Amino acid sequence: MGPFADYLSLTTPIESTDAVVSDIMPVLDAAGGSVEFGDEFSSTIRVGPTGTVVLKRRHGVFCVSASGDALGTLRTSSLFGEYLAALSPHPHRVTRLDATLDVVADAPVLIRSLWRLASAGRIALSHKRVPGVNCSKFISPGAIDGRDTGSIYIGSKTAEIRAAVYDKRNKLFVDTGSDVGPLTRYEMRYKSGVGCTLADAWDPTGVFWHYAAPGLLVRPDGVQPWVPHAEGFEMSERQTFTAAELMDRKLDGSSDVRRLLELAEQVGPLGLDLLCQRLRRMAAQGASSTQGRPRGAEAVFGRPTPLQ
Repeated sequence: MGPFADYLSLTTPIESTDAVVSDIMPVLDAAGGSVEFGDEFSSTIRVGPTGTVVLKRRHGVFCVSASGDALGTLRTSSLFGEYLAALSPHPHRVTRLDATLDVVADAPVLIRSLWRLASAGRIALSHKRVPGVNCSKFISPGAIDGRDTGSIYIGSKTAEIRAAVYDKRNKLFVDTGSDVGPLTRYEMRYKSGVGCTLADAWDPTGVFWHYAAPGLLVRPDGVQPWVPHAEGFEMSERQTFTAAELMDRKLDGSSDVRRLLELAEQVGPLGLDLLCQRLRRMAAQGASSTQGRPRGAEAVFGRPTPLQ
């Protein structure tokens, strides 16, 4: 697998909030997303077991940020392109893109070697060497064999371009108990000044190798030159989902629904009937106040507030 987007954040004018939310929510619904938290300024939507899409209104702009796990869920659901296509018609600016590549390599040895170069200021991202003072490391005995391992960062937190190299094998073992064998993750983190677009999120191959080679990795043959602020990407016609299809997808993917069913079972033989009665009562209450139902941004933020 080549480079892939592992984090994506963008901003759009705050007056676009309703339109953006209305366009992306059916895609997130189709991926089984559910609103986990919401107040008048921000909302967190759970996508997959550990992924999140965070919506924020701040400083006169509307921000949409998707974690790597959320993007992974969208990809496995064949909805990543749909998500980008839902965002693309609106005026926007990509404020952060993480382009990631997993390499089969022994991370403890590789990280030790890279740190010697990074701390001496001998690693360049594209054609600019990164001073050693702007590099950092977090090393400790590994969970698998006790060898020192961890992660190194090349570039400061405020840099427009920052690289992270870490032991993905060790992280997966700590998180899941599964040993996948030697695996090192290279992560290139780009901020708004780099000029990434949604086309780069769809296929980050060009922007990844533009800055990762030759300082961190050898560029493979056939990689096309990368151009900042490139034109958009081509996709097939966007899918449309009926309300019934979205309802079915959310029922299948919702941990809240599974939990409600567990609780109904704990109640006893009448538990499911009680749950259905409660749902019918909520539906009747909603039907009696159709004009007051939240729509657009109001459906995901905790309290509607006038957009300034």
